[in-house]
Amino acid sequence: MNATTPSVIPELTNDTFWQFVQTYRFVIIHFWAQWNGYDVEMLRLLQCQVKSPINIARFEIDPPKHHDICRLHKVLNVPFLALYQDGLLIDSITGILPFRFKPNQPKYCPFRPWSVFRRRYGE
Repeated sequence: MNATTPSVIPELTNDTFWQFVQTYRFVIIHFWAQWNGYDVEMLRLLQCQVKSPINIARFEIDPPKHHDICRLHKVLNVPFLALYQDGLLIDSITGILPFRFKPNQPKYCPFRPWSVFRRRYGE
């Protein structure tokens, strides 16, 4: 995201977006904006899951060349997560509140995307 927020989550572009989605069985794309403080928290939650069976990437919404993909996903607010299975968009989540973020507990990571996939889609 910036120099103060290192990330192990890859940043996608228009050129790499669809290739990433088609390459893996389970994918979460985090649509984010540099100006949104909640996206920093969402990134922290997602980094807890880098070793899960789900492949996670991020896609910045601000560059004009990215607007077509954002419109296709109906991104109206951030943070926005798009959940893919076998290359198909199966769900989306807007906001950070569903994850019960606890800012005073830095090791707390309530976000368990793999359990979301298993619970909702039987994997």
